[in-house]
Amino acid sequence: MLELKDKDIGENINIRGHSFIFFIGGMSISDSIAFFEIIKTYKDISTIYLAEEMKDERLFRYMKLNLETDVIFFQQRSYDSISSMLTKQPIGTKLFLIGEWEMIEDLKQLAIEAGFTEEEMVVKGIGMKEEKVFCAKCYHLNKKTDQNVVKCDNCNTKLDVSKHYSKRHKAYLGYISM
Repeated sequence: MLELKDKDIGENINIRGHSFIFFIGGMSISDSIAFFEIIKTYKDISTIYLAEEMKDERLFRYMKLNLETDVIFFQQRSYDSISSMLTKQPIGTKLFLIGEWEMIEDLKQLAIEAGFTEEEMVVKGIGMKEEKVFCAKCYHLNKKTDQNVVKCDNCNTKLDVSKHYSKRHKAYLGYISM
């Protein structure tokens, strides 16, 4: 169950004069309605994008009755129209990305390509995030575990897992263990 309270968005949404766009996916109907109860008091929300999987008659009826904003359904992995929309947003627009990690990472990458900074995005992931370790020897991406040392799946080198996260590789750096 998603734990999202007013304090999670409150400090990020209380900036007047800016517009806010929400991308939401992977929530249950009850979580969605609870979330919309929190955000419906804010008037500067320009659009809410919901993942196609969340299309539900009850949720749609609720949103029509309670929200004074556009609600658009989108299909995951079909982001052309979203990319175009993001490039047309004025400076200061804030994005809220809420959903399963895979969808969040895709949308975050689109937003960065459109010119948004990480400071303009609020991310709330649902579920387990699959983290990777980048092998310094063969450049292979390995699954990160809770251990400080992992063995590269490709070259069998023991790697010390660094706390340094590479945005370029989307992985923690793994240095050759001595």
